[in-house]
Amino acid sequence: MCLNKWMFNGAKNPPDFKQNMKKAIDNLPLTDDMAKKFLKDVENPTASKLKKYLKEDFDEIFKLK
Repeated sequence: MCLNKWMFNGAKNPPDFKQNMKKAIDNLPLTDDMAKKFLKDVENPTASKLKKYLKEDFDEIFKLK
């Protein structure tokens, strides 16, 4: 499942960019309603499932170029 793809210039980001982004995902104000919009193929989508998806598929969603 893919929501969108984001590209970042790795040269402009700190070496711990990926770790910082994953921590930021934990602090996103996601809701169950948002999860329903983005996780259409998931049974009983929740905000926590959306956060888990974003972190597990991080490399596919957020690509450094």
